[in-house]
Amino acid sequence: MSDSINNVFYGLSNPEQIIDKIDELDSANDMSFADDVKTLLATTSDDNVRNAAVLLLADWKIDTAVPIIIKLLNDEATKHSRGTLIYALQFFDATDILPTIATQIGIGNFEVKENALQFFIDLPDQLDQSIINKSLSILENFANKDKYIYDAIDILNEITENNNS
Repeated sequence: MSDSINNVFYGLSNPEQIIDKIDELDSANDMSFADDVKTLLATTSDDNVRNAAVLLLADWKIDTAVPIIIKLLNDEATKHSRGTLIYALQFFDATDILPTIATQIGIGNFEVKENALQFFIDLPDQLDQSIINKSLSILENFANKDKYIYDAIDILNEITENNNS
């Protein structure tokens, strides 16, 4: 986390204090500190702080947080705590990142798979076919397909049919 004197989280080192500050910002709907929350999201190693930060940014619909979330999804350090990151992506217009979500549905734990499948379920009825094709390719290449992968493939095939009608 940036130790800039102007950062709203400056001087807070205890995760509970940081989460309390996030809750204060949420209650006040004070989006003027969105950049500080994004910095916190990108730099914290605490899962609970990261979850609180990403949910606040999703609630505020700060689209510039999406690349940070994607980077975190691809970070080995978050391997066991990606469910909330994927859940938060549902609040953004982020259909272009569908291949990333497809990867997560194939490699994630139960929470990740559940949230990733919900992302698929919430997709619009029509979508850029190249994104669908790339996502289908990722899903179909998993050797050990489970219910989540098959459900996601079915959803993408249904959207393809809508695109073609």
